[in-house]
Amino acid sequence: MVQKRKIKKDRQIFLVYIVESPSHIDLYHKRWEGEILSRALSLAGIPSSHKLAVSLEAFTASLTIGLQEYLEKANALPPILHISSHGSIEGIQLTSGEVLEWYKLRDLIMPINKALNGNLILCMSSCKGFNACRMAMAEGDIPFLGIIAHPGSPTWSDTAIAFASFYHLLAKGYYIQEAVEAMRIASGDKGFMEIRGKAAKEIYTKKIKELRMKAISETLRRITPKVSESPLAKALKKRE
Repeated sequence: MVQKRKIKKDRQIFLVYIVESPSHIDLYHKRWEGEILSRALSLAGIPSSHKLAVSLEAFTASLTIGLQEYLEKANALPPILHISSHGSIEGIQLTSGEVLEWYKLRDLIMPINKALNGNLILCMSSCKGFNACRMAMAEGDIPFLGIIAHPGSPTWSDTAIAFASFYHLLAKGYYIQEAVEAMRIASGDKGFMEIRGKAAKEIYTKKIKELRMKAISETLRRITPKVSESPLAKALKKRE
């Protein structure tokens, strides 16, 4: 029996910057994903920083000030931004009850992505987190290279296990697609997925074109009866 040759993967070096904003109930029960994830990352030898941002002011500061300060201390290692919060189709909800819409989050992470030359990986650990791809569906530059998230409502345990597995394999040199597949297997939840910013942008562009063509068709449909009822059209009908 011929044994398959194992391909040795090169270890990848990166850091994970976790910004967490749990609900009041989660805070009371000490359900902090970031703390659990930080321990798992430490065991895997992956540097990380965990910021608890309970308000919009704190959340903004963690991205505009905290991340920069941490990168300076971490010898410019490439960061993965991990956001943990409650989410919806419109955006994410912070501990304070404030809602940060996707377009506002886009404004916050756009400078980060530019500073990383368009290589920002964003992990959304929240319900409806996959809706973060909407941030690429706007005019202008794409605010991230790719997103790893869930379109539904994963459980706390599934989320923690999934992302711990994702980072562990990514550090071992696995491709993002392979690590995401491992997330699904480890958590038993097939909803975890990834999308590249460019792909999200293309979906948006295609949808805009379809809407424009639909609008043109509806306009033509509305004006066609008016044209057919014009004096010239009636005269031509009589000749027939």
